[in-house]
Amino acid sequence: MSNNPLFREQWEFQEKRYPYVYEVLKQCAGHFISVSVAEPAKDMGQATDMVVNIQSAASGDVAVRIRRDDCRYRDLTIRSYNNGHKTEIDKIKEGFASWYLYMWEIQGGFDWVFCDVDAIRAAGLLDAERRETPNTDGGATRFVSIPMQELITHECLLQHNMSPQGWMMAFNGGQFKRAPQVAKAATDWYSKSAGLVPVIREALGLSITENGMLLRELTAAGDKVNDTMTVEQIAAIMQPLLPAALLETKDDASAAA
Repeated sequence: MSNNPLFREQWEFQEKRYPYVYEVLKQCAGHFISVSVAEPAKDMGQATDMVVNIQSAASGDVAVRIRRDDCRYRDLTIRSYNNGHKTEIDKIKEGFASWYLYMWEIQGGFDWVFCDVDAIRAAGLLDAERRETPNTDGGATRFVSIPMQELITHECLLQHNMSPQGWMMAFNGGQFKRAPQVAKAATDWYSKSAGLVPVIREALGLSITENGMLLRELTAAGDKVNDTMTVEQIAAIMQPLLPAALLETKDDASAAA
């Protein structure tokens, strides 16, 4: 273990929360294991009825990052510079880690996302030009951020447990400071939108490149929300958006055909 005080502090912070990590990984197990009926020879000769296998061609290796409860952003941050030494992004580019569990501590639990790192690599998200942000260590280390929208667009986000406030931070950079009832109405729609995007895309027979467009359409109403509105007024703005987006997309698909 490094003697760097900041490293040791983060290590100890994360280690204390590993019991929760174990539980989340069990919830996500269906993405990286497969269960099949054993071959007759195993059944009859080895008392084996079912076989459990790791699905990933690489491994079941999982990268884990846990952020403290003062983090007001919901994006995937990856260390990109460390005093000239190899960093996390270098190791992931080289093919290490097949899955990424990224967690944010909140009151009473965690927001979290479980991502397919092979899909992140294949989509070129690690190679895109991004602004490097210095850490609070005098610039000795820096990191880059991959927005949640990109993970959804490229189908890298496999599973999540995100609070309404978490979705608000994901889509708006943590800058919203709305009254609780307004925030809940707005972020319920964001959460629903993120889950609906791949379903809508498949139903309409669109390519994966349309995910971003659908997500923008489904979340656009959030920009029209302000603190003076009632929940009913917010709902009136948001509710018609989904049918309209679907109708427009269907018309475009029909015209293209």
